[in-house]
Amino acid sequence: MGYNKNRKSEQARRIPGAILLEPVIRIKEYVLKTLSGLLAPGEPLMFAIPYGGISSDEQKATLPQDRNYLLITDSRILSVKGRYLKDKCGFKAYPRRLVIGASFKHFLNGCNITINFRNEMNEEEDIAVEFQNCGKLEAEAIIEEINAAIHRTSNCPACMQRLTKDYTFCPHCGAALKKLCSRCGKPKPVGADKCPICQ
Repeated sequence: MGYNKNRKSEQARRIPGAILLEPVIRIKEYVLKTLSGLLAPGEPLMFAIPYGGISSDEQKATLPQDRNYLLITDSRILSVKGRYLKDKCGFKAYPRRLVIGASFKHFLNGCNITINFRNEMNEEEDIAVEFQNCGKLEAEAIIEEINAAIHRTSNCPACMQRLTKDYTFCPHCGAALKKLCSRCGKPKPVGADKCPICQ
């Protein structure tokens, strides 16, 4: 599906809180072909949208290399500068396992997406990355998907492997993920001082 700025964005067929059923692609086909070289073999692309670089001069056409691109897969978030289309440099990749939240703000010409990442080097500071001048419907879909994925998955605090079930112990390294009641041995809810089962 190519990008057409005259067409209103179609939202992907989604069920709230469910996995995205159809990718949201809003960039031209030849641009997507170039950018797909950044993806690992078999890495599914969920979102590909342009951001930033919108000219206020209506007489001047916005060229693909004047925009930046946001690519989201099930494992990474990629920010690609427009110059990548010319000289194959200028992109950053962020692992999805480090995402701790996402939000957006609507403005007159579009909206800004902010994605917050856990800082592996300094756990006291989070990293916020902003993507400006995104399409409104695309931004809403991205935020919904990212926040739903955060609630669907978690990471083991010891080995950082992705967990998709409500485990008591990490299946990868064996670290305790929940506190167990010393009396009955059942897992206690996070933050609970007393066991709801035996006390």
